[in-house]
Amino acid sequence: MSNDSESHSELLSRIEIVDVYSIEPHEEYIPEILEKLVHDIMVSKVLKDPILADVNRGFVIDGTHRLLALRKLNIRYIPVLNLDYLKEKILLGRWFRGFNNPDVLKIIEKNFDVRQINKFDIGYIDKLSLSIIYNKCIYEIPLGEWYVSLKNIDRLLKNFRPDFIADSLIHEKIDEYISIICYRKISRNEILNIFNRGFKFSYKTTRHIPSYRILGINMPIKYLMEDKDRCYSYLRGFKLRNVGRGVYIDNRYYEEEVYIAFK
Repeated sequence: MSNDSESHSELLSRIEIVDVYSIEPHEEYIPEILEKLVHDIMVSKVLKDPILADVNRGFVIDGTHRLLALRKLNIRYIPVLNLDYLKEKILLGRWFRGFNNPDVLKIIEKNFDVRQINKFDIGYIDKLSLSIIYNKCIYEIPLGEWYVSLKNIDRLLKNFRPDFIADSLIHEKIDEYISIICYRKISRNEILNIFNRGFKFSYKTTRHIPSYRILGINMPIKYLMEDKDRCYSYLRGFKLRNVGRGVYIDNRYYEEEVYIAFK
């Protein structure tokens, strides 16, 4: 959570209006999600929520599809909740890939060198750079850099449409899938170092949970096409309602503390 001494106005003041080309995603995008979002923004004429980014580092923490949607619509600015990626309290998790197609392991074995681990211990997946759980057996995929291999596997299996499983839910979700692709824990420094080398991770590789998030500013896109002053003027007068943490909003689950903006 943010510091208790911070007022709601101080939290709102952390929303900055930045050029859409001044920050970059660290992950690739999912075309279907981007297309739907572009359509939704065109219909609603607003951007509902600010994205999360470290403006000084030019690094998008969460909000790849919203950023790319505005670029596609030739919109100049985007509202950003500016967070220092290395100093803020941000939990970093992973998105595992769950499949119920029995051919997934066969395809991976055909294209990669796979080695079965003799014992089944769900905690063991954190010791392996990249692995696949198949019918409660663990197979290691011992290839180069895990994030390059994961991107290659995602491309190979793109038509299988996996479910994305939060790593914190792996114990309760393991019985729901025939195969689950997993990878080791990662750090923020590692993410930044790879990002600074110009590499983009596969879509939904990182799962960032900040201490808080602001939703519901509903910024009109016509303001985002004009100038920053008009956008900042619009943000003045908002108040925040704390709805707590661990809440579902618009079918999305938020572990962090959520503030809803209103006037």
